[in-house]
Amino acid sequence: MMERKIGFHEYKIFVAELVNIYDSYLSVRGDYNDGINIVLLDKKIKNIVDNIFYVAIAGEVKAGKSTFINSLLREEILPADVLQATSSIIEVFYSKRPFLKITYASGRVEEIEEESKEIFKERLKEVAAIPDEYRDIPTSLLDQWLLDHGEVPEVNDEFIRYLEEKSNLDNLSSQVDKIRSYLKKRNLDNITTRIELGYPFRVGLENIRFLDMPGVNAVGGVYDIAFSYLDMANAILFIHPIKPVESESFKNFVSTIIPKKNKDMVFQVLTHAVVYFEEKDRLLNEARRIYANLIPPNRIFAVDSILKLIHEDLMRGKKLEDIKRDKAKRKWVAFVLDLADELGIPPEKAFLEFSGFKELLPALENFLIEAPILELRNIAQTIHTGYEELERMLNEHLSLLLVRQKDLEKFEEEVKQRIEGYKRLQTEAYFILEEAEINFKGLNSPFERALQEFKSKYQELIVNSRNLEELRKHYRDAEDELDEIIGKSLSTISGFFQERLKVLGESLNKEYKLTIPKIDFAILEESTKKKLKEKEEKDALGRAWSFLLPWRWLKLKEIFKFKKESASTLEKKLIQELKGTVITQISNVLDKMRDEIFKALDYYKGQVKQMLKEKEALIERLRLEIKTAEALELEILQTEKKLTMIQREKERLNRFLENLNVV
Repeated sequence: MMERKIGFHEYKIFVAELVNIYDSYLSVRGDYNDGINIVLLDKKIKNIVDNIFYVAIAGEVKAGKSTFINSLLREEILPADVLQATSSIIEVFYSKRPFLKITYASGRVEEIEEESKEIFKERLKEVAAIPDEYRDIPTSLLDQWLLDHGEVPEVNDEFIRYLEEKSNLDNLSSQVDKIRSYLKKRNLDNITTRIELGYPFRVGLENIRFLDMPGVNAVGGVYDIAFSYLDMANAILFIHPIKPVESESFKNFVSTIIPKKNKDMVFQVLTHAVVYFEEKDRLLNEARRIYANLIPPNRIFAVDSILKLIHEDLMRGKKLEDIKRDKAKRKWVAFVLDLADELGIPPEKAFLEFSGFKELLPALENFLIEAPILELRNIAQTIHTGYEELERMLNEHLSLLLVRQKDLEKFEEEVKQRIEGYKRLQTEAYFILEEAEINFKGLNSPFERALQEFKSKYQELIVNSRNLEELRKHYRDAEDELDEIIGKSLSTISGFFQERLKVLGESLNKEYKLTIPKIDFAILEESTKKKLKEKEEKDALGRAWSFLLPWRWLKLKEIFKFKKESASTLEKKLIQELKGTVITQISNVLDKMRDEIFKALDYYKGQVKQMLKEKEALIERLRLEIKTAEALELEILQTEKKLTMIQREKERLNRFLENLNVV
């Protein structure tokens, strides 16, 4: 946890400074092998520079999500007076070139380039909103059917029962004509699958991508596309009106919809706070009490988006008289001005003060960049470790050069002693490799026991899943827990080699003045985890969830033709089949992960063997080298200069780490 709050602006300064530090490190390092994997470190630097933060805005229909996003963006660019269609997720992000890109299920892409944000708002109203006449039928289910089957269903009694059971709506039989009318107008060429809005927002949002999610209490549930967006988010803001403060949809969202991993990313934002200004603090405290077992109290906030937008208008130089022409803002201008006068707060500060965003925004920024700040620290520490290894290597080399310069015979004795040390290193390293083989392979290894416990646990959870959403959640939790098992196993293997080589290195240095070339096990561990994750996603337990798409896989349309059972009964039967598929899939993945962990162990062993080869080559060069006095003196001077540069860069790194102020 950080001791002080760091915003996006300061974070960017840190990133730029670290890039400069890294460039200097590469220059100083040159051709020396300090044990740091430069290819992997270079990727980490690039990822930090290109880092994008995904902020998902979820919540109930009419909770004020679009207005809230507008207040975050400081631009009224999303339409706030429409009911958003559940099939449409809108991605909003910074772009120097304003554009609106709409991708349809048929593959058709529509792109609009226009300076006026009003054009974007109007087009979004057309493609991302539920038409007024269809708000009382489950349009999301109808769209999903078309997406899954590619054709219009027969709207008969069985299909109506299916819609009623899935949507919890009654009397849809009276809406048959409306349902048929809606289906007649809908096809793959006008159902959106992705909406992207790029706009040159003001400074500070360049690295954030906002995801405007469908309302979670809209009929039809949270579909897989929405689930996948939630899954990749760095923060999830659940929007709910401040009154009534208790929300069953929020409890359900955190408890049964999102994976366990994502619970640590959830904020609750209570909107329309100014409407209940006198009760705001009480309602906020009540929410923090009610949801204390779901999320930390310091991630629940009460805000008013309209006040924040009025504040932004004022910051642009807009006059209060002009702001009052907006019906949505008119009465709140007068209310806040009276309140500001009563409390002695300057009018230009009052709107932001009462909006609640002064508390929310720093907390959100701090949360989003906490992990990247730790990554900056890790990268800086890796570079520092590289410098320390370079320093050890150069000091060892310098001591030999000075001995040679002073006494050639003594120099030869030193080289002979180090050759003896190398022979000892070879023998001890062999025993370490044998010990690793015994410890980390076989039925009694910690990794194998963890896999068996994992398999037993999730077989039971999947078998007992009551519905598709619960099955999907357990499936995603299984993926995350498998990540933890793999990570823990790799850390154990890495720690074993690191500890054994450390003890051996200390012994060899004391007895033979021989240092072991460093192997950066931390970066090896991270690289191996990434490879395993890529393998996992490619082979089976990936986030696409494609083979579990409910109605595509179940093919209900064909079943309706031949079976006289309710959709609910059919769904239960077919989900049972789906459970068997998932269990088999997990078993297959575990077999593959086991093989990959063994490959990872062999990879670590290979790194130790490579270290031995490099040390052997270094000793051989020392034995064969003969230098003139003049060349020897020049090399001594160059080595001393390099050591001075390293010391200066280490001090610079230390200042950088102190400024990050992370514990």
